[in-house]
Amino acid sequence: MTRHVQALYHRPATKEAQLALPALAEALLAAGLPGVVDAVPAYRSLYVEYDPEGTSADELRAWLAQVSVEGTAQAQREIKLPVVYDGADLPEVAAHAGLSVAEVIELHSEPTYRVRALGFVAGFPFMETTPELLQVPRRATPRAAVPPHSLAVANAQTGIYPVTAPGGWNLLGRTLVPVYDPHRAEPFLLRPGDTVRFVPQADGEPLAEPSPRLLWPDTPAFPAARS
Repeated sequence: MTRHVQALYHRPATKEAQLALPALAEALLAAGLPGVVDAVPAYRSLYVEYDPEGTSADELRAWLAQVSVEGTAQAQREIKLPVVYDGADLPEVAAHAGLSVAEVIELHSEPTYRVRALGFVAGFPFMETTPELLQVPRRATPRAAVPPHSLAVANAQTGIYPVTAPGGWNLLGRTLVPVYDPHRAEPFLLRPGDTVRFVPQADGEPLAEPSPRLLWPDTPAFPAARS
């Protein structure tokens, strides 16, 4: 099946639109339109994966245009994540903010964050809004390998590295619950529209890297492909 992925819906980056886009994605998937494979909300766009033999971009745009965004806010979930604030960049962030490490931990864990999008690597949540004092720029030299489950900040965003990956965000700590596990029925713990609270922990055993899930079928359609 040939699949197309396009940004088919754009809205100004207002709070109302950002709240409504996850609900619009859910409505599109629930509508059962022929050819629709997936819908992924971002900050101000809705990306739709579809089979052009079942539908077209014009048909999908027409459907999206007749759905009211206002008043369709997704039912909110609040996720509490235990975090050990022992990140490598915590002292630098504290110095940048003119705070002690303890004050940075208190300040960062105080707000309720909202997941705006998932991307970059599987399950990486882009969350807003980091307290202004902690809005530090990306590191001048990115790391080649950020440890999995790292909690990090860059400018107004807070994020979590689900797996080992290159990255230039400032590391504040690590979560004690994986936000991505390919072996769970729902691999991604967070989804756009969720609210997140970070709960500081004094200590905790570091989580292992999520183990890969083999997607090769037990009974392949074309057995010769295994030879």
